[in-house]
Amino acid sequence: MKVRIIVGVALAVALIGSGSIAGAMDVGAVSAVWPTWTGSGGSGSNTVVVGDSLIDEQHDQVLWALASNGNRSYVTASSGSSYYPWNNRITGQNHWDLGDIPWVWGSRTTVLALGTNDARLLAQGSISLAEESDQIKWGVTRAVAGTTGCVILVQPSSHAFGGLPNYPAQAQNVRNLQAQWANAANASAGRVRVRLIDWNAQSAGHADWFESATNIHHSATGEAQYRNFILWYANGWRNAC
Repeated sequence: MKVRIIVGVALAVALIGSGSIAGAMDVGAVSAVWPTWTGSGGSGSNTVVVGDSLIDEQHDQVLWALASNGNRSYVTASSGSSYYPWNNRITGQNHWDLGDIPWVWGSRTTVLALGTNDARLLAQGSISLAEESDQIKWGVTRAVAGTTGCVILVQPSSHAFGGLPNYPAQAQNVRNLQAQWANAANASAGRVRVRLIDWNAQSAGHADWFESATNIHHSATGEAQYRNFILWYANGWRNAC
């Protein structure tokens, strides 16, 4: 059975941590629409996926693909979303951040399928690289705190994004920062807590996985490939951290 999750705002004030990092960013440039929250049944370990439109466009398919493999699963995603609105509690009806979300759902494995819009914002000049570094650091730190097992970071593709010539280079910058803060989190924990999966490498050479040569959104084939890519690692690393 699929259910819409509705939790009172009062719960949010009791969650681990209460901080956020407002930074100097233009909130209007980086905020996103309110996400959909759904959860599935199942008796396996909990898996939580937080994403942007690449997840939101196939929200139910991701949810049920995870559930069909024995995961009690929760998926939340919103179009245009980057690390910033989640970190600053301005995305989501309950104003949860990237630590609260997995903690509330008792997550064994948390997948942060974010980064594409971070690269877009960098390419647009809406945020600086230093600000982006702070956001990824904070998001990774909070996700690790709220997750009992692995935190998996999906690294974004460098496929062309509209008319932004600097997007591929900025996507590489995001991948570098994800690796930097994953390594830092693992060093701090004294063991592997954060793992990277490189969608750029996986999707390279597969033009048919994207809507067009200048559109980073996925075709039907690409959606299935992206979903299966995440599913493979979420299942394979369920007890790996």
